[in-house]
Amino acid sequence: MLNFNKRLIVTLSLMIALNVTAQEITPSLLSCEGRWSNYSANLRDIELNNASIKLEKSKLQLTGFLSFGRKDEIYSITSIDDTKISFEQNADSRFKGSLNRLTGKVELWLQSPSQTLDQIFIGVCRVSQRLF
Repeated sequence: MLNFNKRLIVTLSLMIALNVTAQEITPSLLSCEGRWSNYSANLRDIELNNASIKLEKSKLQLTGFLSFGRKDEIYSITSIDDTKISFEQNADSRFKGSLNRLTGKVELWLQSPSQTLDQIFIGVCRVSQRLF
C-alpha cells in the first residue's frame, strides 16, 4: 500500500508540474536518475543520479546526462500529447528523447549515422524544488 501511495504522489506531482496544454508547459525542474549505455564504446548500464531537466514553455534543458546533457544542452519540444512530451536536441537532431507525463519515465537516445542505436538513457524523473 505504501508503494502505491508513493507512486500516486509522484504521478500527481508530475501531472501538476507538467501542466501541459497543446501550446504551453508550466516551467518546472525535474531531478532524474537511471542508467546510461554507450553501445559503440561498449559501456553498459552506467548509473546516473544527478541529472536534471529544466522544462520551459517550448524547450527543455538537460544537465548531467553525460553525452545528452554534458553542456546544459537545449532540446526543442517536437510533440506533446496527454501522456508524453517528445523532444530533440537543437545542435544535433540525432539526440532525441521522450518524457512520460504520468509516470516520469524518461528515455533519451542517440542514433549513429548508420541509423543504429548508439547511446541510450532510461530512467525516472521527479518534480524537484530548490532547497533555498
